[in-house]
Amino acid sequence: MTKEENPKKIVPPYNTDTTVLRKIIDDLKNSGSDGVNLKTLWANIDETKNLNKSYTLNMAKFLNLVDTDNVKVWLTPLGRSIGYLSEEKRNTLLAQNLPEIYMTMFKWLKYSPTEDMLANDFKVRFINTFGDLSSPVLLDRAIASFLHYCESIGLLKYVGRGRGAKAILTEFGKKVLDLPQEDVKNGTPKQPKQELSKSEPSESLQGEYPIRITTKDRVFDWDIKTDADLQVIDSVVNSIKEIWKSKKDKKAEGKRQT
Repeated sequence: MTKEENPKKIVPPYNTDTTVLRKIIDDLKNSGSDGVNLKTLWANIDETKNLNKSYTLNMAKFLNLVDTDNVKVWLTPLGRSIGYLSEEKRNTLLAQNLPEIYMTMFKWLKYSPTEDMLANDFKVRFINTFGDLSSPVLLDRAIASFLHYCESIGLLKYVGRGRGAKAILTEFGKKVLDLPQEDVKNGTPKQPKQELSKSEPSESLQGEYPIRITTKDRVFDWDIKTDADLQVIDSVVNSIKEIWKSKKDKKAEGKRQT
């Protein structure tokens, strides 16, 4: 997708603080449906002087955890539901409800053959998929906010600094999207889908142009809507190629040693 094809630039959250994000959600879970005054919220969580508090509130909105009219702020159904879940179920629900941009970025890592990615590689993929941001600094901070958030819900480990900074997929990150979907209203797992015949499309294959890739190791469902979706699919196919080549090379090496 070129800049000309995407005149409305996508600017994900930046300058965010995951500690402040958690404090916002924890404080609001005790509020009513009308929410609380923004000034009261900042005072309640002792973040009045935090220069990044508004950026973090923007992330909470981006994640569909809160809504605001710039005077008051309140929890969405998703934001309210996570307050009643254990840590593991909470992280599962948040991972399964990542915004589309974040989900695409996470799948770059999930389907990477090496199960890790340099932060700079995320920047390159972001530019090629969604277009460049107004400055390199803004892009750096947006990618950092994404990686810190995914780390906070257990999807990855974010290690290193500078050119060596990278994300490493966790065991939870490997399996979370294959777990039963959590119900946003009450946090209970939805019932497993019944086995379908080959000619009958599953619920997950409904959409504009759904695709399924099935191997011995995984089942990958995706709905193609934009060029960015095609890049996700390319990542999956490339991952399958790398795994196949690796197994083939190991098999050949074993034959040479016997």
